[in-house]
Amino acid sequence: MVPSENKPESLFDIWGLYVSYINVTLPKERAYTKLAQAKTAIMRYTLPQWGLTPPQGNKLTEWEIEQAFELMQRIKPEQLPSALLVQHQLFEEQQVPDRIRRTYRAALNQLLVWCQEQAWFRSELATEPKTLKPPKKVRRSAQALKKPRSSPSKEENQPFPGYKYALGSVKGDTVNPKLQQELDDFAAFRLQPDSPTFRAVSPRTVERELASIQQLLGWLYRVKKLDSETLSLDHIVPYRANASKEQEKEVENAALTLANDYMKWRRARQRGGIERFLIDHLDTSTFSTFLSVASFVYRKEIAAGCRQEPPVIVGLRAIRKFWQSKPPAKKLKHSKPEEEALKPEEALKPELTGWTEILEIVEQLRAECQPRLPLENQTRKEAISRGPLRSLSAIAQSYQRFLLFALMSYLPPDRQQTYRNLLAGKDLPATRREVSGSCYQEGEYWYLRLLGSKTRPKHLIRIPNLQYPDGRCFYQYLQEWLDEYSYEGTDGSKTKFKGLRQVLKPQHSYFFTKKTGEKYLHASELSHLVRNMAYRLTKKLLTPDNFRSLFITSVKQADINNPPPSFRTLLLYLSDNHLGIYESYKPDTLAAAVWIAGEMAQRSTSSTG
Repeated sequence: MVPSENKPESLFDIWGLYVSYINVTLPKERAYTKLAQAKTAIMRYTLPQWGLTPPQGNKLTEWEIEQAFELMQRIKPEQLPSALLVQHQLFEEQQVPDRIRRTYRAALNQLLVWCQEQAWFRSELATEPKTLKPPKKVRRSAQALKKPRSSPSKEENQPFPGYKYALGSVKGDTVNPKLQQELDDFAAFRLQPDSPTFRAVSPRTVERELASIQQLLGWLYRVKKLDSETLSLDHIVPYRANASKEQEKEVENAALTLANDYMKWRRARQRGGIERFLIDHLDTSTFSTFLSVASFVYRKEIAAGCRQEPPVIVGLRAIRKFWQSKPPAKKLKHSKPEEEALKPEEALKPELTGWTEILEIVEQLRAECQPRLPLENQTRKEAISRGPLRSLSAIAQSYQRFLLFALMSYLPPDRQQTYRNLLAGKDLPATRREVSGSCYQEGEYWYLRLLGSKTRPKHLIRIPNLQYPDGRCFYQYLQEWLDEYSYEGTDGSKTKFKGLRQVLKPQHSYFFTKKTGEKYLHASELSHLVRNMAYRLTKKLLTPDNFRSLFITSVKQADINNPPPSFRTLLLYLSDNHLGIYESYKPDTLAAAVWIAGEMAQRSTSSTG
């Protein structure tokens, strides 16, 4: 999907020209910030009014961005003069706070002003374009401003108006010299750390972090009633030199409990109507603040390599990752904020699904592999209407998501590193470091060859060729991913490609590849892909580790007709603690597990048809 370099015919083409202009005229950091704000202004706060499914999480996913780009291709330049008005309607419907409105209204307006300066924009509209601006906010008179608004709930639950509880924001506040020196040292550490172990951040980020820390200190002073003369960063994350494991655990529990209390207090202060993703953003920022302070407090020991990361940092990072990966609901109008905050130990526990639900996810992902997706909100009486032709990149990513889930469920699931380090093709390199095996076709069958190690034997597994109700089979998807894919354009012409994997221009020989063509290097990258797809379709959390435990449970409970003779032996291997599926399988036992996995998948596929 490449924007037109000539006269733009859509918002997508205009966006491509605007990106090029900003990158050329502004320094790298300023260009990144400006384009990020413009992208959010368009995709999160404008396109939903033009038909885009509203983004659910704090951060736009690759799938949501791809859907936004596809819609932008259908939006003509004549629609842009009304963009600010469309954005205002969304602001009003979602009750977006004023400070967020100002940021993204300005970002969209800057794009429109740039468009008005282009000759092609004026010729496209055949007149001097006039931007339709939203109505101005009604201002209260000076006399009305003198009258305080009475709100019993506000006086009871929000003793400090707005964000005026930060230490130093109220007249009469004092910051003791020791705390001020700690804040100065913190800023210097974040701007220019004296060790390559830590990454420097921008001055704007430091300002934001200091503001968050001062709010936290203000809460400790005003709500927790700590003495301002003795207040220090040690009250946020205690420092213990040469601590024992018990003392480290005490520090971790103290910091996590304090963070959770502060998070619940901030939630309780929010009035009804605020968007849920903003509430969850507060939760993420809470743990980010604690994590920054913890890194500063333990910076010398970590930089010196005297120890691994303290448990308090590991715990804070894990909970922050949970909030970053959990897309929230839209509104929080009728819920009780204080009941929404999760305890630290609850936040780390994912929501599990049954094996049948996993197979349903696989089938939903297979349905997304089509060149044209069905339009939403269609009635059963109407013929199925489909959207515009998708880009090759979007189709390739749909295939990759489907094949990943399929290999983890049509066969006994293994560790995520098995799929991350799986090669495409039969040939193996001389050096087999970071290679788990290969997926290839030989004759009429496809095989998964897993390499052995000191703790596990080699395995050669024939992949089951599931038959789907629409007439296709699983081998077709493998062939279209690795060998040949035929793409029919809007004009009816057909173009053949050497597999959809090549569309992503991989710079390696592994089976799965990033959109950028790079290999999945870290466990978290593939795990995030699994978790995000599962949550998007089911609103439940799922990790690669869950596949193995759920498969074991499903095999024990499966009602299989005419099971293979080694089925009883298989059950002996599948104990609750035995999650290394391929580590101690004998050939006959593995064959039974493969047969049962394929049988359950085929049964689920037939029932959904």
